[in-house]
Amino acid sequence: DEKGKAPINRMDGGQIRSLFLAAGVDANRADQLVDSFEDWYDSDDTPRAHGAEAADAGYRAQGVRPRNGEVRTLDELIYLKGMDRVLLARIEPALTVFFGSRGGFDESFAQPLALAAMNDDSIQAASALVRARRPDQEMADERGLPGRPLTIRVLARDDHGGRLRRAMIVELTGHAEQPYWVRSLE
Repeated sequence: DEKGKAPINRMDGGQIRSLFLAAGVDANRADQLVDSFEDWYDSDDTPRAHGAEAADAGYRAQGVRPRNGEVRTLDELIYLKGMDRVLLARIEPALTVFFGSRGGFDESFAQPLALAAMNDDSIQAASALVRARRPDQEMADERGLPGRPLTIRVLARDDHGGRLRRAMIVELTGHAEQPYWVRSLE
């Protein structure tokens, strides 16, 4: 459920910092990641104290330039100064690039890391909120599905070791003629 994920393109620096701290990074690395994210997102070429812009050797070595705009796929976060695959795998399930027109973040189905980031809370407090949810509270109630953006992930493998990974965000419409709209495709 995309509404239960933190909208990376609508989060402020404090929420981004809370995300990284809740994911277990130390304060110095969080400073580097937050500044790098804000430099990736902003339109100027002036690096923040712990950040990186296009002239940074790390970006040049990877052959990339900061987006200077909204994050289009979560995979591009791997290029941030201070990011690694382990941390990206930890935060990715809590984030979305989608921010629909029918409301924003919904705590009802959010996982602990997304709650911690959006509420500037500890991961322990957010985990307690998730554990306190009613067991019968499920998204599968058909009345709540129209208008909900959902992620569909596919991993296909062939007999020769080939792999194809795709992700799509669809918004369910509740109409038989057009049951969903594709909102994002990776």
